[in-house]
Amino acid sequence: MKKIILLFTAVCFSASASFGQAQSVVKQDNHQVASDYYNANAPMSTSAYKKTRGVGESFPSTIGTKHVVGKTTYDLQTNGSLQNRIMVQGANIHTAWTLSTETNVTATSAFADRGTGYAFFDGSLWSTPPTARIEPSTRTGFGAMGINGTGNVVYASHSAAYNILLSEKTGAVWNTVQTTLTNTNTAVWPDMATSGNWMYLITASQDSVTKSNGIRYGYFFSRSNDNGATWMDNMIPMPLIDSVGHYSGGGNSYSISARDSVVVIVFGDFGTDLTMLRSVDYGATWSKSLIYDFPINNYRPGDISDFDNDFITDTLFSLDGGINLALDVNGEAHVAFSMYVMFNDGTSGFYRPFTSSMWYYNSIVDSFKVVDEIFSLHHRGCDGDTATFTNPTNYTRTNPASQKAQYNTGSFMTQPQITVNDANNDVYITYTSIVDGDLTEIDPQHPYWFGTFAFEGQPYRDVFVLASKNYGATFGFPVNISRTGHYEEAFPSVPEVINGSDLHVLYQGDIEPGTILTNSDIYDGDFQNWMIYQKVSTADIFTASADIDAPCMQFQLPLAINEVKLANGLVKVYPNPSVDFITVELQLNNTAENVSYEMYDITGRLISSVIHNNVATDKVQINVQSLATGSYILKVKADNAVSTHKISVK
Repeated sequence: MKKIILLFTAVCFSASASFGQAQSVVKQDNHQVASDYYNANAPMSTSAYKKTRGVGESFPSTIGTKHVVGKTTYDLQTNGSLQNRIMVQGANIHTAWTLSTETNVTATSAFADRGTGYAFFDGSLWSTPPTARIEPSTRTGFGAMGINGTGNVVYASHSAAYNILLSEKTGAVWNTVQTTLTNTNTAVWPDMATSGNWMYLITASQDSVTKSNGIRYGYFFSRSNDNGATWMDNMIPMPLIDSVGHYSGGGNSYSISARDSVVVIVFGDFGTDLTMLRSVDYGATWSKSLIYDFPINNYRPGDISDFDNDFITDTLFSLDGGINLALDVNGEAHVAFSMYVMFNDGTSGFYRPFTSSMWYYNSIVDSFKVVDEIFSLHHRGCDGDTATFTNPTNYTRTNPASQKAQYNTGSFMTQPQITVNDANNDVYITYTSIVDGDLTEIDPQHPYWFGTFAFEGQPYRDVFVLASKNYGATFGFPVNISRTGHYEEAFPSVPEVINGSDLHVLYQGDIEPGTILTNSDIYDGDFQNWMIYQKVSTADIFTASADIDAPCMQFQLPLAINEVKLANGLVKVYPNPSVDFITVELQLNNTAENVSYEMYDITGRLISSVIHNNVATDKVQINVQSLATGSYILKVKADNAVSTHKISVK
């Protein structure tokens, strides 16, 4: 038996959407892939092609402006909640991310050069994209950015020896020092808040042996009133947080903010409370309140979800680990957090990302509410069909640590960030979410799906913004600001506070959902993972938020190609779309013993096949007059080289 605990009457999910299981992800086989992208307008007769865009270049956008500020092969930017990674000082913009330039990486790569990538806008030009970390000689982990009392940008990170490093930018030069904070607690993943000369750090411990107030992977707090030169509290266990509501802490399950004498920290992860600590005396003393009380105290991930001990498994709402905090000009806290449903009867534990929802709390009214659900009416069908959302068939919804295309937060709608405007009562919640019908498929625009159907059906995410003019009393429709079909945008970061008329966002872009670090994404030497800066007028956001279609409005990035280079040559396919014949031209560097031209329908059923032997050059016409209008897959094989093309028949 099981029962469903609906803790919030505002939430309603259909049974089929909330509690069905998807098929397991099929692991990708090794296969030969095409190696290059080419400009769609490049001359067919030349071998010199130029990519349509790259690092340091502007990026296509239908709302606001975008710029690629850098890239990284280390593609995981947080374990849960994202620290501050973008700061705006007048016309100056500072951006940072976790960087590596190691090539041909896998999940087990050393990433020996991992550290902080930094790019800067001086009011007219962006700096050259970084090729090395700002820390001079040590591998570092996820960190946080701030502005200190002298007006300099500072960045806190942890070293491989679990020391806390503090980097400060003076002029054009970064200087990194090891702080005097103790490493006894093996501190990792610092989040930082600054206010004048005050600096506050909250960290986790890297191991389960080191506990704070009974919490495994516990929380430790430090503060300084001289910009980090000395510390008044040296990695003390975070007061008032204990294992009743937080059996386990861990990676990036907290967010911190400070203004004047007020310091606020929120803590929360899967199966824990969402707890807020508040200080009004620069972190000397604290008060505690619960934003969300998870029904089971001392809950350990993997335990049966029976909160009332009646031997009936309960279906419960849980945080997914994505939380973010900002303080307004009055010192009131605004919190965004993502939730989903979990169920565990002891034999089958389920995380259910299709129940994802975005929530908002503020301390002004001391209450919270759901502000976005991917199955609600304002996330209407973006792909033109009658179903609101297409259920990804090749997407597993169990433990997210083992899943393709999922992040550590697990949900389809996750990684919230929150911004307040000091000039008015505006609140903006920025996050990443799947888009209806935007799924991976065999597509010649993306070479790492060439030759396999195993990666089809994984949902892409775009970056969304919810906007309110009245401190969250009401929000408009969620606005898709990245708007790119067949492209993944995740790990958004925004300033906590804006004073002007623009929202500034930094996020990571990738041609494939998921990450190399956690779920079998594949290394791409050309495109890797781009860090994209986007500036959007808040007026444009509010205008778009009045439109029920605001979550959609996607466009295709200009990655389309007319030619694909095989490992052994070049293949041309034209015309596409076609109404009668498809012509395929093949030019090989070395004669292939066997060349095949195979046409499949979208289900993977082979329709036709032509085989030629001992081929150096070839030209084949394939009759498509008898095929129904729609999309097909043409697969060209030259010995071990494979080129796959999406064909449209009119």
